[in-house]
Amino acid sequence: MRNNQKGFTLIEVMIALAIFGVFIVAFVSGQGGNILDSTSMREEQRMFTLANNKLSEIINNPPEFSESLTSNIDTKTFEEEQNYEWSVEFKKFEIPEFTAASGQEEVPAEQETQNRVYSRIKENLEKMLWQVRVTVKNKETGQTSSLSTWLQNDKATVRFQY
Repeated sequence: MRNNQKGFTLIEVMIALAIFGVFIVAFVSGQGGNILDSTSMREEQRMFTLANNKLSEIINNPPEFSESLTSNIDTKTFEEEQNYEWSVEFKKFEIPEFTAASGQEEVPAEQETQNRVYSRIKENLEKMLWQVRVTVKNKETGQTSSLSTWLQNDKATVRFQY
């Protein structure tokens, strides 16, 4: 006599529910991580865009380059984005002295011409190049994003003679 029962046993149903439960938990936690990552990425992108816009303004309308510019870090709040503040920092381009760059304590007589040429290039580059860094900060979260670039001082006088 053949017992012809159709359907699933209780154990088979419980195993299927357990597998389905593990799948659902993994899927939901993965989606939660994606949502958190997406929110974080959106915040980073917003701060990058604000910093890039501010940096573009400075590139298009650079300030008067002077020593006092390096000591002044300007921090303000965006007019259109009250939750974000920005700061701008300027630094002069600096090159080490010839002796430090060559690893020597004194300049030998045969390298005196190289030293003078190097010194003139150093002087001119330090007048011409400035670094600007724009930092955007979210006031609520404290998260920051920074961008920097080099600016050329078009009003710098360059000397060629040494």
